Amino acid sequence: MIARLDPPTYMAGPAQNGHQTALEELFVIERVQEKIEASRHSNEDAMNFEVAQVLAELEKVANEIDTVTGLYPIKDALVREFTSTEGAEKTKLSLQKDGMNARDLVFVVMLNILGRELACGEYHIYRGVLSGTGQDLLKMWHYAVGQLKASGYYNEKEAADDLEWIKTEIEQVG
Repeated sequence: MIARLDPPTYMAGPAQNGHQTALEELFVIERVQEKIEASRHSNEDAMNFEVAQVLAELEKVANEIDTVTGLYPIKDALVREFTSTEGAEKTKLSLQKDGMNARDLVFVVMLNILGRELACGEYHIYRGVLSGTGQDLLKMWHYAVGQLKASGYYNEKEAADDLEWIKTEIEQVG
C-alpha cells in the first residue's frame, strides 16, 4: 500500500521549521524497520544454529537407544520441543546463557517428555504394569538418567530421586 502524502509535505531537504519532512520521516522509519528485520534474522540464525546443534545430538542419541521402538514414540515430541518458536528460544538460552551442552539438554527434555508419557497411563496394560512400548520408554528413562549422571549433570542423589519418582508414577497409573 502506498501512503498518500499531501504535496507540500513531500519536498526533499530540511523543512523550513527545522523538523523533518514527511518523506525524510518515511526514510527514517524504513531504516529502523530494516535494522529491526536484520536483528530479527541474526537472532533467528543464532537460534537456528543452537537448534541444529541439539537436533544433531538428538540423532546421535537416537542411534544409541537400544530398544525395540527406539526413540520413535517420543521423537516427534522431542523435535517439536526444540523447534517450536518458544522451544527454539529456550534451547538457545539453555545452551548460551545457562551453559548446558547439547547432549545434556537432549536428555533433560527427553526426561520431561518420558515422564509425561509414562505417567499418563497410555503405555500401561494394568495399573503399574507397562506395555511393551511402555517398557521401552522406561529403558529410555533409565538410559537418560544414566547419561546425565555420567556427564556430571546429575549427582547420585538426583539420579536416585528421578528413578524413584518414575517408579512411583508408574505404580499409581494405568
